[in-house]
This record gives sequence, C-alpha cells and structure tokens, in this order.
Amino acid sequence: MPFYVGLYFPIRGEVDTRPWLEWCKKERFFTCFPKILDCETDVDSKVAPVSKCKTSNQIIRYFRANAFSELVTGKFGLLEPDLTEIEQNSKQVVPNLILVPGVAFNSECLRLGYGAGFFDRFIADFASQGRRENAMFLGLSFNFQILDASVFEPHDLPLDAVISEDKTFLKSASNNATVGP
Repeated sequence: MPFYVGLYFPIRGEVDTRPWLEWCKKERFFTCFPKILDCETDVDSKVAPVSKCKTSNQIIRYFRANAFSELVTGKFGLLEPDLTEIEQNSKQVVPNLILVPGVAFNSECLRLGYGAGFFDRFIADFASQGRRENAMFLGLSFNFQILDASVFEPHDLPLDAVISEDKTFLKSASNNATVGP
C-alpha cells in the first residue's frame, strides 16, 4: 500500500517543504499537494463528499504530484496540482502524513491559519469519515510562531504534532496535553 505525504508550496515565509520533498523521494514515499476546489464547479462525489460543500463554497483535496514543477498557479495565487494533468496522469489521493502550514501554533498543537478554514474543514472531514486515526497532521513552524494558547479559538482544531527548529509538541489522546522540550 503506498504511503502518501501531503506537502504544500510555502508562501508568506512559511516553512519550506522542499527538503521534505527530497526526503520523500529518497525514502520512496509518494507525494501529493492540496488543490482548492469550488463546490459548484469542481466537485463530484468521487472527489469530495457533497456534504462538506454545504458549509463552504470551497474545499481542499490532495492530488499526486512528484515535484514543485508539476504545480500551477491556482486560487489565491497558490501553487497547486494542475487538474488537467491529474485527469490524465494521476488521481485524488488520501495522504497518510499531512504537513500543515500556519500563521501560529501553540504547545497544545493548535494551529492558527489565514482565516479561510481550509485545513480545519479538511481535518474535520477526515474525522467524520473515520480516517483521523489513519493519518498524521504535522504542523511545520518556526520558533517565533509558537504562541500563547489564548489567541486560539474553539474552531481551531488540534494537529497531531507541531515541530519547529528545536521544539516538538505532541498532542495527547486524552486532553491535548503536550510533550516536548
């Protein structure tokens, strides 16, 4: 069974995932990238459950891509898989390890994004489909992005772990308590 690592193309000074891409190639893991889909035009039952589109007009799904050169400028100016290429050469995949960018994180593995809620909905979707325990959501952070817990809101869902240059935080199964330096 293939192991998929969900990468992202970094923007706004986010942690660069190019070293992760090289590591995946070395370890022979498959890589995939998120693509923003419009519920009204891009989504069918094979790509995303229609129920998720009732809460938002756009969702993310992951598609196989082996290099940043296979990405094109998509919504919000983000680089994402070229769906026309995917239709010919690949398909939607469910990643086993999802690297998640963010504006800020905390020691309880909460993540603050840019406000559109794409990753929060994606994580919630995983949970609703019973897939949450089969995937790991890993926040990539710089030390300066680790903040006090008070800036996070109830809709900010916890990741499984957050790593920075010299810190690692793991979410506990019972209460989101952390382990780390």
